[in-house]
Amino acid sequence: MNLLNKVFVTLSSLTILFTAVALIWISWSAPRDMETALRSFALFAANNPGTLRLVVTGVGGITILLCLLILLAELSPESKDDVQIAGLKGGNARIGVKAVRDRSIEELGQMDFVVKVDPIVNSSGSAADITIAVQTTSDSYLTEANNVLQIVRDAVENDMGVKIRRLNTTLTTEPLKTGYPTSVSRHASLARHDESIIVPEALSGEPTLAQDRSEQTP
Repeated sequence: MNLLNKVFVTLSSLTILFTAVALIWISWSAPRDMETALRSFALFAANNPGTLRLVVTGVGGITILLCLLILLAELSPESKDDVQIAGLKGGNARIGVKAVRDRSIEELGQMDFVVKVDPIVNSSGSAADITIAVQTTSDSYLTEANNVLQIVRDAVENDMGVKIRRLNTTLTTEPLKTGYPTSVSRHASLARHDESIIVPEALSGEPTLAQDRSEQTP
């Protein structure tokens, strides 16, 4: 696609450049020869209309075909399942949007204030549009929003090499209906079903097992 575009633009530019230089040079160096040539061409066209039509039709048809191929390549919808990796030298590479989503989940899941995360990643071909809903335990929305955006940008752009076109996040303390629970919410869930697991009070919001035993001991 890109190669065809480059070849067509290069050949067109060279043809136009050569034609313009030749016409300027002939008009200044040999005006009479140019006039003679134009008269000869007009005489040839008058005497051989069929041949002229074939030549014009052939050149015009090839030009139209190349233009249609370029338009088709440029306007055809690109794959939404992967996105281009930027900054490569000597070739092209693409990565699936699922990998970008999974990496965002992994990085945000390590944050203490994140309970659940629901990222949506769309591909625009050369860049990614990322929207992330985050269930948080903190009400410091400005600080945590900056943290979320910086974490995702560092992971996706700096580590994965994927350019981000748009990056938006929504933070809430209300439970998300969809998404992926992080280690914080998983630990709290396990603690409610297994008394042998000690969960810090900051995570579960409930007294720990060690505290229960200390209170029962006289």
